[in-house]
Amino acid sequence: MDAAFKAWRKLRQLRDGSEMRPWFLGIVANECRSTRRSRWSSVVSLVMPARSESAPADEAVLSTIELRTALRAIDEKKRLALVLHWYLDLPLEEIAVITGSSVHAVEGQIQRGMHELRQRMEARRG
Repeated sequence: MDAAFKAWRKLRQLRDGSEMRPWFLGIVANECRSTRRSRWSSVVSLVMPARSESAPADEAVLSTIELRTALRAIDEKKRLALVLHWYLDLPLEEIAVITGSSVHAVEGQIQRGMHELRQRMEARRG
């Protein structure tokens, strides 16, 4: 919500001929980073539920929790590139605009991020 208000206030800064979506998502990404750095995020952060032997958890839910935990442990730049690419299905060119990187750098962040994510997931299951 805050990102939408910031974007509205900064709408005049959008260059003529520029696409709005990458510009707006760049503001959202910056707002998310700011929120994550604030003290409030430590109060609101999710706590992993304790596993109970008597109540078996759904495997899909556990996999999702494990994936999110592993994703949170990855470097911020790699995590942002992965989320924009895999969750939001954005093309590399738009991710480059949002992150202020080159397309080549974004490709590398995604590849390194996927490699690190796989290693973390295997280590958790191993």
